[in-house]
Amino acid sequence: MKRNKTRTSYQKTNDVEIVRMDLILDSGDRISMKDMYITVDFYQDIFGGMPLQCEMVVSDGLDLYGVLPIKNNEILDIEFYTPGCDSVSKQLRLYSRDEVVLKDSGTSSTYKLCFVSPETLINVNKKVSRSYTGTLSNICGAIWSESFPGSDPIKLESSEDKQTLVLPYATPFDHINFLSKRALRKDGNECNFLFFEDFNGFSFVSLGNMFEQPSRKDAFYKYGSNPDTNQLAPTDLLAKRYMIQDVDILGNENYIDQIQQGIYSGFVQNYNISTKTINGYDYSYNKAFDAISTLNEFPITNNAISSSVGFLSNYQVYNGKFYPGSKIQRMSQINSFLNSRVRFVVSGNSSLNIGDKITVQFEKPKALPGSNFVDKYRSGFYLVSSIKHTLSKVDGYTMTVEACTDSYAAQIPDESRFETEVQKGELR
Repeated sequence: MKRNKTRTSYQKTNDVEIVRMDLILDSGDRISMKDMYITVDFYQDIFGGMPLQCEMVVSDGLDLYGVLPIKNNEILDIEFYTPGCDSVSKQLRLYSRDEVVLKDSGTSSTYKLCFVSPETLINVNKKVSRSYTGTLSNICGAIWSESFPGSDPIKLESSEDKQTLVLPYATPFDHINFLSKRALRKDGNECNFLFFEDFNGFSFVSLGNMFEQPSRKDAFYKYGSNPDTNQLAPTDLLAKRYMIQDVDILGNENYIDQIQQGIYSGFVQNYNISTKTINGYDYSYNKAFDAISTLNEFPITNNAISSSVGFLSNYQVYNGKFYPGSKIQRMSQINSFLNSRVRFVVSGNSSLNIGDKITVQFEKPKALPGSNFVDKYRSGFYLVSSIKHTLSKVDGYTMTVEACTDSYAAQIPDESRFETEVQKGELR
């Protein structure tokens, strides 16, 4: 949600403006939590249909926990923004209170309150079973509008082909997650739809769709030990907000695991009971790479390595509806995306959400005069896969960002020659 900002300049590195942070009781009364909160964490995750979650740690000198009492039907009404960025304005439902610490007098002193969107609470209390006909994205839209008539529409990307389905009793989120794993993009070469919730609501979109969006101009993050970029003036607060404070490399990058996960190739044998036929479908990473949307220009390995993996390296038997070849497509496209994964801590940005395309630049230590300091294989476009937004009374607004990429900005050489790299001043 966007709004007019009352302040557009930073006064400190992790600056944030909290407009309101109210707990709305069932009576309608409001209690401001701005003076009582210790930390507020928002969790976003692009995988598994994870809804947005919020956890607030409270230092309660008034013992609201016992006096009111807090009953798990309260609403958190919160709005905050970083200067010059979009505002986050949410109303979330309380569903859990735990980690209560008591004073010697028996009154509560600190505790944690957990909140989710209203749709998440409706979802756990609702089971849906009926037949649908249409594209899988249209079926998702129908499930959403029938299950959550008072909510904002789900963001939908159109999928390919029509189906007639009879869905068993399950929650709406379970059904949409199920369909996301089988939906194909319009061109039929990609099977990588995801269902998730961010600050803007719920989405049912493909990785390819997110890859094709422009990279955020306000999300160019740098990490490295080059003193020319790290030694910034104390007044250069904006530049410091884009410097990575801490980083972990999470990607597997294990060749045996890559083969077993079906990244490079796969084969599906499909038994069609109605026609009494057996069909086979194969998938090749090399052939598919140029036909699908990717974050960067070059594959995660060279042709010699990936071509040495046979189609039967990841063999599957499929007997069901939908598209038999979609299973091996999805395995390759999702696992190659997770193969190169990083997690880092930076200053907060209220405009950043999961599914956003960002740029991450890794810099190498200075080695030789004229060296290229940028790690050309690690740097490039990434897609944000999870974020922990932390509002802290002490440390301000920080984010723990997990981002993935399915490709490289530079081509992996057919032959690696150490002498050539030294002569070029590009030590790895």
